[in-house]
Parts: sequence; structure tokens; C-alpha cells
Amino acid sequence: MNVMSSFMTYFIFAVLPICFAMLPFVGRKNLAFGITIPKSEYNSVPIKKARREFLFWMVAVGMLAMVISGFFLNPLPEGKMINLFMVMIVVQVLVYGMIYYTFYRRIKRLKAEMGWQISAQEIAVTDTKFAQTHKTACSPNWFWLYLLVVGATAALGIIFYDVIPDKVPLQMDSTGTFVKFADKSPVSVFFPVVMQALMSGVFIFVYYTFKRTPPVLDAENVTESSRQNAIFRYRWSLFTVFGGLAMLLIFGSIMLSNIGIADPHTVFTVSMVAVVVIIAYAVILSVTTGQSGSRVKPAGGQPGQQINRDDDRYWKAGSFYYNKEDPAMFVEKRFGIGTTVNFANPWAVAIFVGVIVIVVGISIAASILMK
Repeated sequence: MNVMSSFMTYFIFAVLPICFAMLPFVGRKNLAFGITIPKSEYNSVPIKKARREFLFWMVAVGMLAMVISGFFLNPLPEGKMINLFMVMIVVQVLVYGMIYYTFYRRIKRLKAEMGWQISAQEIAVTDTKFAQTHKTACSPNWFWLYLLVVGATAALGIIFYDVIPDKVPLQMDSTGTFVKFADKSPVSVFFPVVMQALMSGVFIFVYYTFKRTPPVLDAENVTESSRQNAIFRYRWSLFTVFGGLAMLLIFGSIMLSNIGIADPHTVFTVSMVAVVVIIAYAVILSVTTGQSGSRVKPAGGQPGQQINRDDDRYWKAGSFYYNKEDPAMFVEKRFGIGTTVNFANPWAVAIFVGVIVIVVGISIAASILMK
């Protein structure tokens, strides 16, 4: 296993359980594992116990995955190692999903036993001037930097095409020596530019989904929850814009390495550090902000017995929103950070499938290039 493969393997197996484990702790206070509950019950004994147990199982599965990877991945040849690594990632995510569903069913039964949907007062609220009275996103003009970076990377490839060696380096081993190359061609030379363009589209799309998704507000304090939600969106818009810019610069540095301006080992090290910083900041932002700004310090207010629109029936397994009566294409997630699509809206489904096709296409293109 080379340096990059080893680093990414253990890093991903360490990050995945952390990301999943924190989800019940960063959600809105009127939700538990995708089920609507009164805010006053968020810190009740059974709900707190469920969160702690979920944390335990996420960490346990993550540690098991790291142990298995150490025994089975290291001795394998590079090609088989990558294939098994991808299988392990898929299996790990599926296991996490099954654990989540177990807790979802558990809280659903608890809600029925406690009669929360009967005793609690259900209220639906909205803020018709939310977008006008709050700054919900940083300026989209920052995306012009994306065009600048992509254009500069493409220009470097065109100007210095003849300088690029006949064999474009792709992979290095544990000693820092390149062991895999691709024949120089427009595909191999401009692959970083293609990646930049596709990633630009994805980050711009995420930016606008955060900006356009209707806010979920607290019926007990509409003004305060509007403020928190606006902070949530603004912080994530900044992360999306500048996190995306960092990723574009990483691929731009590959072009600099290919034309001999930057040392490839330095590019590798800086790129790995940048990826770690981006992921770490996303985790920190999730913990400090929470979904819908739930972890932003409120000005005041006490939890009550109101349930903000008990629409559990529209949320399949607490994660998949399907509501033909709702014209919205995107809604805020119930479990996790960010937005999801209304699967009853054909246009939303088409966009969702399109994003998946792009991501899969990038993976397939990268694997073909690496052969």
C-alpha cells in the first residue's frame, strides 16, 4: 500500500464513524433520529440514552473497520486493495444505515408509547420575509474565482503542453517514487481541468440549494429561530464557496506539478493536509452550528410542548422526504446537516439523479485513467 492509499484508508475509516456519530447531536431540538418530538423531551433520559448508544455503535464499527483494513488491505496488491477498500466503505455505510434505522424505529415506538403526538400542540409557522430580512448567504460573486482558477489551469496546460513529459505521473509509492503513469494525451493532461469544472458545478449547486431551501422555524420563537437558521445558511455558504475553491486549487497544483513548476512531493503533502483541514472544518462547523442553526446560542426561551408540524408521515425512515402536496424541490434534512430533495417532485429527482451520475462518472473516469 503506497503513502496516499494508506493515509486515505485510515483517515476515511476514522472520519466516517465520527461524521455519523455526531449526527444525533447536531440536529434540531425537536427531532430525534428523524422523528418529531417535543423540544422538552430532547434531553429526556430515553432520548439521551439513545444518542449515547448510537455514538458507541458508530465508534465500535469504525474501529472494527480499521482493524480489518490493517489485516486484509496492507498485504494486497494495489489494484485488489483499492477494490476491497471500496467494498469495505460501502459495507460500512450500509451497516451505519441499518444501525440508524434501528434507532429510528426505537424512537418511533417511544413516541407512540408516550403519546407525544397527542399531548403536544402542533403548530406550523413560516417567515415570509426570511430572505429579505436576513443575510442567508455570502455573495455569489466569489464564484468568479472558480472561473479564474479553472481558466488559469487550462491555460497552463495549453501553454506548457510540450513541456509536460510523455508519461504523466499518477501515483507514488511509500518511498515517494512515482510508480504509475499515463501516456501524455489531452485526456491525461487536462483531466485536472475537467475535474475542476465538474466540481465547480457541484459546489455552485450546493450553494444555491442552501440559499433556496425553505427554512424550518421554531413555532415557540420564530424570530430567534429565523436568526439561527440564517446564521446556519451563511456559515455553510462560506464553507461551500471557499472549500470548493480549495479543492479547485488542489487540482490546479497537479497541473503545476506536471509542467515542472511545483515539486510533486510537496504538492502531494499540501493536498493531503488541505483535504484534512477541509473535512475537519466541516466537522467543527457542524458541531458549532448544528442543523438549521440549532447549536447557535439562542437569545433566550425555554423548551415547550409544541411540535413544529408533525409531518413524520412524509419522511420515509426519517430521512427521505416524499410529499406531493409540497411544491418545494429541496427541504432541510431531518437527520444530518444540509438539504435533501422532495422525492415526490420529478424535477428534484432528476437533479438528484444527475448529481449522482456526475459523481459516478468522475469515479469511473478516474479509475480508467489510473489503469
